[in-house]
Amino acid sequence: MRQIQLTRKAIKDLQRLQSTGAKKIPEKLFKKLTNTQEGEKFHHTKHLKGYRHLWRSRKDLGGNSSLRLIWTNNLDDDSIRFLYVDQRDDDTYDFDLNKLPQEPAYTWNGKTVGEWALFLNCEYNTSPVLTQHQRQTSGKVGNKSSYGEDKRIGFFAHITQCPPGTGKTITAALRACELYKSDCWNVIFLLPQRLLEDVKTFRCIKSMPSELSEGFFCGTFQDWIKRFCPEVSKLKSCELDFNFERNTVYKENKQRIKAFKILILIGGVRSF
Repeated sequence: MRQIQLTRKAIKDLQRLQSTGAKKIPEKLFKKLTNTQEGEKFHHTKHLKGYRHLWRSRKDLGGNSSLRLIWTNNLDDDSIRFLYVDQRDDDTYDFDLNKLPQEPAYTWNGKTVGEWALFLNCEYNTSPVLTQHQRQTSGKVGNKSSYGEDKRIGFFAHITQCPPGTGKTITAALRACELYKSDCWNVIFLLPQRLLEDVKTFRCIKSMPSELSEGFFCGTFQDWIKRFCPEVSKLKSCELDFNFERNTVYKENKQRIKAFKILILIGGVRSF
């Protein structure tokens, strides 16, 4: 079954058109599109002339009125990504559709009208799709060929530094889930408290196990230490030795720590 994705532009269009009948789009259109088998014609859809990768779907509203939904078919994963929605009039196609933004985008995972209303009204933020640049960056995380291993501790690291609001947290969250689900990695995903509650609303994070014993942890560094090394959590900060060659706690737990293939840490460090 194909996955439905919508760009932020398409979502804004649909928010504006909610009173026209856009609330029934998942039931009347998305379901039929996702169930279309390869080689079959899409329901109420045609290929747009002059545009190699763009399709137009129609949803009748009654009274000779209809919505036009422009989308593209992602050949990599066979997903359908909606780029633009509007009521049919003389200006619907009166611009270069190739200039429609294809990022950022969000995945529609729901089924009901109620879920659709919530999705349009900000819940789409909980199901982001990585941008092309974010995919390139996340692909380096967990890839040993991208960076060297620190022989003192047996870890390898990748640091991403970008301005605020560029999607570092989203990239890390989706990559953490991907490595756990697809590549069978054990994952420790550490975040500052100020980011934790927002990240836990992501659909991918909600689908992860909540027990550390199952190989996935999402929480603060302090919470992880309490569960993984209770003896360390009882120490005062002045008693901690962060030199790995001298740190007795690290030496005692080295094999347990190395059993986790990846540690993702969102720091939120400010530059001065």
